[in-house]
Amino acid sequence: MTWNFISMRAAKVRAIIVFAMAILCGGAVCGDNLIINGDFNESSDGNVANWRCPAGSSYTLVIDREEKPNGVERSLRVAINNSGKGLGQITQKFPVEPDANYLLEGWVMSNGSEQGSIQIKLYSGKEEIERIRVLSSGAGWERLTKQFTATNADWAEVLLRFKQTSKEIGNELNFADIRVTLVPTEPDNS
Repeated sequence: MTWNFISMRAAKVRAIIVFAMAILCGGAVCGDNLIINGDFNESSDGNVANWRCPAGSSYTLVIDREEKPNGVERSLRVAINNSGKGLGQITQKFPVEPDANYLLEGWVMSNGSEQGSIQIKLYSGKEEIERIRVLSSGAGWERLTKQFTATNADWAEVLLRFKQTSKEIGNELNFADIRVTLVPTEPDNS
């Protein structure tokens, strides 16, 4: 009888904790990565699952288990084969809660002129309403972070971006451990 009472009490405590986290995080679980396959674990036939590249891209994607930041199992290597228009990009869309706070994190290694960056585009319906860009310094592996608010947005897109002019042909850069997580909001004590 005592064991049943303890396990029931533990279940109630767990339920209260989950409920409190849902309230703090606006319904989603804080800390869950909203980016699917942000660790680049899933791929087949040269395509990285859940990530999109424009048709006719001037670059090749390879899962790289050798070149990676400490504590990460793999990275996505981008080999620039030809010059392309504008910035090269690898993208993924994900839902956001309007006015919620998020944290973007990811690793970039770009040692040349290709200037790797991570960008967030916020959308309301089909209209782009804001762009948030975090540049790497171009000095080996660098962890990029940026907290942002999805003001009036209902979905977003993460973009892994880089220069792809004729000057960058033959260059490579890597991205690793791309994450977007919901950040708990502070209660209003006014």
